[in-house]
Amino acid sequence: MKDNNISKVILTCSSILFIGVVSFVYAVITWGFCLSTAWNWYMVPIFHYPPLTLLEAWVLIMVLSLARPNIDYSKHEIDVGKTVGSLLSPWFTLFILSIIKNYVLIDQLQATIIEMMK
Repeated sequence: MKDNNISKVILTCSSILFIGVVSFVYAVITWGFCLSTAWNWYMVPIFHYPPLTLLEAWVLIMVLSLARPNIDYSKHEIDVGKTVGSLLSPWFTLFILSIIKNYVLIDQLQATIIEMMK
């Protein structure tokens, strides 16, 4: 009987660890891709910064996610809305940025920023 309980605990812990690792990898890859794309769409033409590679964006996202953990250990239930929102939010952000990029000319945006800095 004890062996059965120990195997359940090990299975539960390994499942939670696997889900956590997969979630972290998914978040780093998707937010890294979105950050790299947005950086290259806006920061390079407006401020003439060097392009951000995908690897650099992944490292930056990992550092930022470690610096700002948002885990609430006091709650034990799963909020489906938050889970779906966190899965879709990088793609929604990139979608909004692509609309801005396609309908707002970069030259107009650059001129506005230069005027604001004066």
